[in-house]
Amino acid sequence: SELFFLEANITPGMSGVESSGSQRLLVISRNDIREVAHTTFSGIGQGSYGIFLNGGNNVEITNNVIAGMRGGNVGNASYTVACGIRIQAGTGHRLYYNTIHLFGEYDQPATGGASAAALAITNTAVNNLDVRNNIFSNQLSSVSTSTGIYFAAIWLAQNYNFATSTFDHNAYAVRNNSQNLVARFGNFA
Repeated sequence: SELFFLEANITPGMSGVESSGSQRLLVISRNDIREVAHTTFSGIGQGSYGIFLNGGNNVEITNNVIAGMRGGNVGNASYTVACGIRIQAGTGHRLYYNTIHLFGEYDQPATGGASAAALAITNTAVNNLDVRNNIFSNQLSSVSTSTGIYFAAIWLAQNYNFATSTFDHNAYAVRNNSQNLVARFGNFA
């Protein structure tokens, strides 16, 4: 599938592909998802996600290209940020051979916070992940002078436990400046 230029200002946010509920063994593969954007800077739910998992177990996400996500981003809550892949629920998910590239400059208010992640795992209950051979790139920047700016290749929930998950042979790329992080560990409001 090819999904290009999806823009709206709806709640709870924009997703190229979204899966929720109790399905098992779902495969999300060979999608080209570009320029998913939420177009407002107020209220809740201004996020944009290439792929959003909000349920199910053992979902396989393979061989997807995701680029150019834009959220309304009036803070650092997971529902206001741009994410290539956002995983909020479920266990046993497998991510193989995906390429995620976030780029450009956020044009949010000059004093507002901003965040984005190529991969975001927003809940410590998401475990038994197998994440291999992916490219997670976040080259975003911001005009904001706020200290609450975090553009990360991966963003994991505070106290995320890696003991049951595998992260192997992934490439992580970020800009060389104070706004960009290879990994961020922190709560999602």
